[in-house]
Amino acid sequence: MRVAVCDNSQEDRTKIKGLIEEYGRKNGQTMEIREYASGKALWEASAWLSACSIVFLNMNAKEGGLLKTAKRLKESYPSLCVILVSARMSDALDGYRVKAERFLIKEDIETTLPECLGEVLKELAQKKEKLSFSFVEGERLLDVSDIFYVETDRHKNIFYTARASYRIYKKLDEIEQQLAPYDFVRVHRSFLVNMKYIRKISSYVLYLAEGTGKTEHTVEISVPKSRYAYVKREYAAYQERH
Repeated sequence: MRVAVCDNSQEDRTKIKGLIEEYGRKNGQTMEIREYASGKALWEASAWLSACSIVFLNMNAKEGGLLKTAKRLKESYPSLCVILVSARMSDALDGYRVKAERFLIKEDIETTLPECLGEVLKELAQKKEKLSFSFVEGERLLDVSDIFYVETDRHKNIFYTARASYRIYKKLDEIEQQLAPYDFVRVHRSFLVNMKYIRKISSYVLYLAEGTGKTEHTVEISVPKSRYAYVKREYAAYQERH
């Protein structure tokens, strides 16, 4: 689980990070946490935000415009859970206006943050993610977990699922960014793989399997030496999370 903490106070960032790490240890949840001292720095971390699940954002930071940052985050990363932190209960209404998922008061954060994390993680686990894509075959709403892998074919990319394949005129880099929060890994410049279907990685070959018995569909993808350690590391982290 990837989490961002944005607060211009190092002391407050450290406190929130420590509470998140403690929750993770007690509940067997791996937490990858990054700290940001300003809304600007957070907003510019697009690669991390694309793979991030939760953001803790301090509304009382000296820097202005943090509510605008929260609004932009929700608009640009719809699946991102934004949790606002404030010293004032009066800020709660602004939190609802930007469609933040939770609002926490700093005074009670030792108690409320672990409770909040438990609720949010349960909601994320229960939520069945679907994304809409403009394929050559038309607009389709796909369950992300059904996407087996994506392969580049000349100027198009092909989405493979259990039931069908779909072609799209969109760069694989852009697709990778869109699917980053959903446990996909780029194993090759032409392949983006759903780690849910990886069976093993051995001798620079990645083995995928979907289905069972006679309906099982298997694929072998060569992993370049330059990316082999990275792919193994990402898959190991995925296994720890699941």
